[in-house]
Amino acid sequence: AGKEGFVSAHFAMNAREEKALKKDLGVTVRCIRIEKEEGVCPFSGKPSLARAIYAKAY
Repeated sequence: AGKEGFVSAHFAMNAREEKALKKDLGVTVRCIRIEKEEGVCPFSGKPSLARAIYAKAY
């Protein structure tokens, strides 16, 4: 808690999930990596093919 910066995590690339992230956590997706990497989105639990960089907007 209280840490600032960027986070790299999987993203299911869903506009609804992205809006919820902004509303609930105050973070936005800053960029989506070009490299494909299968995983699971930690926010939705849905399959993901890429990681995104997240950060809080000030």
